[in-house]
This record gives sequence, C-alpha cells and structure tokens, in this order.
Amino acid sequence: MSFKTITTLLGNRVGIEVLVKRRWSSIIAAPPGSERKTDQAIVRYLGESYTGPVKLGDLIIYDRYNTTEIKVDNDPIYLSHADDLIAIIEDV
Repeated sequence: MSFKTITTLLGNRVGIEVLVKRRWSSIIAAPPGSERKTDQAIVRYLGESYTGPVKLGDLIIYDRYNTTEIKVDNDPIYLSHADDLIAIIEDV
C-alpha cells in the first residue's frame, strides 16, 4: 500500500491534526447530534486561496461535524472549510 501526501489543498480549506478529542455529556435530554461538538487541533495545511488569520502550526478549536477525514502518511488529517474554525488558542 502506498501512502499519499497533500501537495495542494484547494480553495478556502485547512488541513488539521486533531490533538484532543472531547466527549460531551448532557443532563438535559436532546436529540442525538443536536449538541455542537468541538475539538482542538494544529493547522498542518492551508488551501491555496486561504487568506484568514490562521497560520501553519496554530492551535485552534474547530467544529468537528464539518470535517472530512483522510489519511496522509498513515496519519489522520481532517479537512475543514476555514469558516468552520472557531478560535485560535494562544499561550498567555
């Protein structure tokens, strides 16, 4: 099996490597999937037309349900539209 590498990420997309997966629980009954799920990740790839404030290597919070998982060099990378990034996390 050969592994693939991303040479060009098209459009206003970012490729992220997930660091922390969180499981949220709720006391209030809600339909499955109705609560918003977020995770932390490091930005590894930026699309060719991306012009936002996020840079390669930034630690971010993103919307988990709006991603596509692919394998790059046998590691999971999630592709997301830049609009689905929620915040940049900075050390203070």
